[in-house]
Amino acid sequence: VSESMFKSVVKMGFNQRRKTLRNALKALQLPDNPYMSKRAEQLSVAEFLELTKMAMEVKLQYTDALEEKSLSEKIDENFLS
Repeated sequence: VSESMFKSVVKMGFNQRRKTLRNALKALQLPDNPYMSKRAEQLSVAEFLELTKMAMEVKLQYTDALEEKSLSEKIDENFLS
């Protein structure tokens, strides 16, 4: 797990007081899980590590999708030229 990503997830979780993690981490587009209905102060370090792993997986999927789209556009450009 990336230390900087872990710090970002924890900071986002605690950034908005009295918000559930579902709302505080909305920008990360994490899949729904039991942690998302809790507040940041209710989670252990291990649970934040799990959330960070999920966030990294989402980021990787998003990056892969962008690369695939870019490759597809390049193929289309070459095909249409």
